[in-house]
Amino acid sequence: MADFCVHWFRLAHDALKPGARAGLVGTKTITQNESRKASLDYVVNHGGTITEAIATQVWPGEAVVRVCIVNWLKGKAPGLKKIFTQLGDAKGDQWKCEEVDSIGPTLKATSDVTDAKTLHANQKPSLFSRDKNPVHEGFFLTPQEAAQMIKQDRNHREILFPYMIGRDLVEEGKPTRWIIDLDQLEMTEAMQYGAAFERVKKIGDA
Repeated sequence: MADFCVHWFRLAHDALKPGARAGLVGTKTITQNESRKASLDYVVNHGGTITEAIATQVWPGEAVVRVCIVNWLKGKAPGLKKIFTQLGDAKGDQWKCEEVDSIGPTLKATSDVTDAKTLHANQKPSLFSRDKNPVHEGFFLTPQEAAQMIKQDRNHREILFPYMIGRDLVEEGKPTRWIIDLDQLEMTEAMQYGAAFERVKKIGDA
């Protein structure tokens, strides 16, 4: 998932002798997520010190992109460090310069995520999932239709679920629709849920 340019940050740092310096131009993604972990996190975690950086700059060439420029030393580097940021979206827009004690992999004066940890609560188990993404309105039921199906056959409760979107949460505070979710049931298993199966079958035949 990382940008290909991160490979050169690793190669350069591994090739440096202690006390030697390097500087590279990279895409702006080197400060983000997988690309940051594979480039600037790697440099900092393997004895590198970022001494000067351009956090974001409009590329002076023809390509309409933003880039980062990072200079670092393999070893300790006492003294203040400088972070430059181009504020606008045009090549001639003004710059901001910040002097800091250290520069982290995000190239920001206000945050250092080098030691950030994954939240256990977001992993085991995940508390949020995008889950199902229905592609046909025919899978949706009104609460009244869902209640009627369940009243006719309580087994339908196994494959009928409340379905909420952001508008429901903000405006209604409760689901305004239910959804038929047969998951990955085989045909013969799905047929056991008569009314719901027939509704889905009609969608396929339409």
